Amino acid sequence: MTPYIFVDTGFKRKGQTIISMAAMEPKRHITLHTEEIASLLLDEVLQKVADIVRVHYRESGGCLPLWGKIQYYLYHHIDGTDYQFQTDGTLCDSVTVSESIARMSL
Repeated sequence: MTPYIFVDTGFKRKGQTIISMAAMEPKRHITLHTEEIASLLLDEVLQKVADIVRVHYRESGGCLPLWGKIQYYLYHHIDGTDYQFQTDGTLCDSVTVSESIARMSL
């Protein structure tokens, strides 16, 4: 599995087109390099993710275009385990975010 971070905004659709949502879907994902993650201990990976979360939240101003205010980050580890982070990079005790994806195909 390719490790990545899903940026959750609690988005609820209110008339946005499927095309615009599908076009903006990549803004909700931060891909990590599998080779780099695989060589680290889990604690090191989680610290790296926490750092990425803090920087992303700061650089995005806490908001994603179209999707809205960032609420949480959900990290998908290479072993299939999920870890939830608050916007300040704090690891949550349990995962409460469910990921939805906007896709369009012909």
